[in-house]
Amino acid sequence: MSKAKTSIKIRIIVQRDGEDFLGPGRIELMQRIQQTGSIAEAARDMGLSYRKAMNLVREINRLGKEEAILTWKGGASKGGAAISKYGLQIIEHYQQVRNQVQQLLETEQSRF
Repeated sequence: MSKAKTSIKIRIIVQRDGEDFLGPGRIELMQRIQQTGSIAEAARDMGLSYRKAMNLVREINRLGKEEAILTWKGGASKGGAAISKYGLQIIEHYQQVRNQVQQLLETEQSRF
């Protein structure tokens, strides 16, 4: 009989009308934008192209109930980005759901 440690892994994806709205990567992008104030810097940190990151930002904002990621154009003071109050709420709610599911999985994995 094997003494190998068993674990259950899942990815939580929130969909709207059948389209991916939130998942681990999008949440990480939002958190990095919150930390850096920059989509370009967040993209670099994650190894994404700026174009890919901007497409994800547009998708999140399009599928959300309201804008989650606020952006403004450059100029002398440069452009920037921030997470809206709604965006912060959905990050927090996603993390709560993820933590609840993780607790359930940790309890159930011993059955395997």
